Order: sequence, then C-alpha cells, then structure tokens
Amino acid sequence: MMRLADAQADGAWHDADGHPIDAATLVERTRQRVLDHTLIRRIEDPRFNAEGLPANRRATLALDAPLTFRVRRRQLPDDLPPTWQVREIDRRNMEVTVPAGEMDVMLPETRPAQVRAAGQLPSGFEPSRFYRSVHHPRGLSMAIFAASDCLGDSGLTWDELRDRLDPDQVAVYAGNSIGQLDDEGWGGLLKSFVSGKRATSKQMPLGYGQMPADFLNAYVLGSVGGTGAALGACASFLYNLRLGVDDIRAGRRRVVMVGTSDAPITRKSSRAFAPWARLPMTTACAPWMPWNC
Repeated sequence: MMRLADAQADGAWHDADGHPIDAATLVERTRQRVLDHTLIRRIEDPRFNAEGLPANRRATLALDAPLTFRVRRRQLPDDLPPTWQVREIDRRNMEVTVPAGEMDVMLPETRPAQVRAAGQLPSGFEPSRFYRSVHHPRGLSMAIFAASDCLGDSGLTWDELRDRLDPDQVAVYAGNSIGQLDDEGWGGLLKSFVSGKRATSKQMPLGYGQMPADFLNAYVLGSVGGTGAALGACASFLYNLRLGVDDIRAGRRRVVMVGTSDAPITRKSSRAFAPWARLPMTTACAPWMPWNC
C-alpha cells in the first residue's frame, strides 16, 4: 500500500528497489516509517510547512510613466480597460501600453498554513493507482478503493449475491460531508474563473457530496438499486449507517453498502478548520452530544 515492498506470487518479498528481502528484515526496516507516516501527523505537502501556501495579494500600483509589456494574444482578457493601448506584433504576440496613473494588480505570495496537522492516508498510498481513474477527485477514489476492499474481505461473491437479489433490494448510502474540493471536483470548478483555467464537464457532477454512492452503485456494484447520502459533518457515517439499518429492518433492502470518505486537505479549504481549534470542547460541533450543533 505504501509502496515500501512488493509481495511476489511465490510468497517472497522484494523491497522498494526490487531486491529480495525476508519478512522479518522487511518489518524491521519499515516499522518506524509506517508508524511515522500513517494516521494523524504533520501534513506532508511541503506547501503546508516551510514553503508556504500559494496566494495572491491585491495591490494598486502608481505608475509615474506609461508601462509597456508584451503578452501572448490568447492571454489577453476579452474586455480590456479603455485606457490600454494594444498593438499587434505578430499573429501570436501583442504589445500593450498602460498609461501613467493607478493600476490594480494581484501580486503572488506565499502564506503560512494555519492548519499543519491532520489525519491522512499512509504516505505513498494513492487509491487512484489501483483502478482506471480518469480525473477522479481524491475523496471518490478513496470510496471506490474502500468499497472494492470491502467486497474482497466480505467472503461473499458479489456476482452470485447480485443474481439472487432483485435490483431494488440493494442500496448504497455513502458520501462526502465536505464534498469534493480538490481540482478534479468543485474546487477546480469554483476557481476556474479567477485562476484562468478551463472548467471541465466532469468537475460539476464529480464534485457532489453524494457522488460516491451513485458511482459505487453504478460502476462498482453494477446495480440499479437505491442510492443516497446523509451529510452531517463528522457524523456522516453514522447517519448513513442509520439509513441502511432502517431500510433492512423495514424490509425495503436486503443488502446495503454504507460508507463515507472525505479528502479536505487542500490549500483552499484548510483555512476553514483553523477557527475550530480555538473553540472549547463543550461548544465544538458534536452531533451525538447534548450540545448538538
């Protein structure tokens, strides 16, 4: 999973460099790394640490003299300020002259991350490597891997089980409480205008919080049964589990897959978690406690 070793068909082990290694030596060499690079730890993306998160700062430049620069034609805005003078250099390049005066700009900078530790997948583990993923958000990839692992460990042969059940006797309740906020989901869609990047047709549907349930039902289980998701912050799994239990008790379903997966460690959304660190535990969001949020 962490790409520290490979198991061979004959039961032997090879280390990350492809050299044969016995199981005891492998455990001894990798034990500390596994402990240090799993569960809650410092966020490993260097931008969250010394490097800093990329950001922009608004500024107003006072130009004492006209400013002239060259730019590719396709990089020019469609609607230019009326005071700009534009001259064509060739088919691809333009020359722009901005008159003296004030000019509003965005200056790139880096800012220290306010959140630097979080629960993360083991280092080196990329769920999207284990199936044919095409621009899938990370939260969706996590859900697909987990569902496949669940079926493999259940001891049940899904094809045989599906053949014995009516389609409407199967349901999937799974989702992301925070949605898909990386660039492959709503994160990329919402920032496309300000970043100058093109929005894709996949970002909108794949960004929905209930997309894991729909995707698992259609493409992993190959089912046409019920789907849905109850989104409730850190209690999302409990809410989805309650939906599944209620369906089985009421006789509406015979098999229900329940789960949740969130991947909120992005530079756009991580700042939202910083204020929670300053809340006392008695006022923090806890849907299962008397001070329900």
